[in-house]
Amino acid sequence: MKTLLRKVKKALTHPERILPALRDRAQMLPYHVRKDGTANPPRIIYLSINSICNLKCKMCDVGVENADSQFYRNLCISPVQHPEIPIERFKTLIDEVKRFKPKIAITSTEPLLYRPIVEAVRHARDAGLHVQITTNGFLLDRYAKEFVEAGLNELWVSLDGPPAVHNRVRGVSKSFERAADGIRAVMHYRRELNRRLPVICANYAISNHNYSSLTAYLDAVQEGGLDLRQQVFSHMNYVLPETAEKHNLAFGHICRATASSVFGATPREVDTDLLWSEMEKVKAAYDHLDIRWTPEMDRRALEDFYRRPERFIAADRCTVPWYMAQILATGDLIPMTRCFNIPLGNIHRDGTFAAAWNGEKMRAFRMHLQKHGTFPACSRCCAIL
Repeated sequence: MKTLLRKVKKALTHPERILPALRDRAQMLPYHVRKDGTANPPRIIYLSINSICNLKCKMCDVGVENADSQFYRNLCISPVQHPEIPIERFKTLIDEVKRFKPKIAITSTEPLLYRPIVEAVRHARDAGLHVQITTNGFLLDRYAKEFVEAGLNELWVSLDGPPAVHNRVRGVSKSFERAADGIRAVMHYRRELNRRLPVICANYAISNHNYSSLTAYLDAVQEGGLDLRQQVFSHMNYVLPETAEKHNLAFGHICRATASSVFGATPREVDTDLLWSEMEKVKAAYDHLDIRWTPEMDRRALEDFYRRPERFIAADRCTVPWYMAQILATGDLIPMTRCFNIPLGNIHRDGTFAAAWNGEKMRAFRMHLQKHGTFPACSRCCAIL
């Protein structure tokens, strides 16, 4: 009941969430009424524009160089080849999709290592699209002024604790300080240029390395004068070896799973009593801020999340491929970067985005989801919880 009341309160406080929620419901109509696996154009396109990173995050398979995991294969592609989406193909992609106005989310692997990043943002904004970038912030001060000038809509910075904790988790000294300096630089240029964009948001990935530091982190954010429009605390999307094995026995012929996000982090080492205490402190002390939890859970569900990974917390069906497109640095379409390493189309080989989005492989995968709802390896996916 408390969780429901909190959601209602947040909805009333932030009515801008209501219309997108209604649009999401409308987007799902093909899931229910079409049997051929086709979908309407996606509402959001996630782009992994490159496949390299400059940090060594403990909870990330790329950071700990676990090349056998599906997450590593989706993001890093290969330890020797580092493909990226050519800027000219990025531009033609934007020109192809601008008619249906999707949000363009440039997320990985580390987008600020993509040299034409500002050119990409400008082209998408000139096309009238909403553009979001997610970054570790290490190079943010280099691009702060240009992002403000280009009209970037949303800037998401990954922050995983107060300075000492964040730097330990991210594996690079001063990475918190560099990200904070970049955020302040964006704030400075917004004032100097009299702009209100980009809005700045942060995501905190909860793991056994930082679950006891939530309040200390928010204290550091406040003390550092970081103006965050929204703060998200995300419980880790992970797959245990036994979960992958169970999945592959039943569904490996459709999409094989691997253990993921458990090689540098250990979900079962999270003290759920202490984590719940931290979550309650955050809700009490910072209720005036726009804070979200992915997923939202009560105390019992939190215990299930970390102790019973085979249990689905809230939902047991996946509708992701009906409303969201994920494009990798190779041009491959997959369900999500933390999902299966299964190419379902390619924006280079298929010619156009539309041809890939409703191509044979994508339609077949959607029909599998319509039949099965979801798969065992999906139990900790943030998109269906």
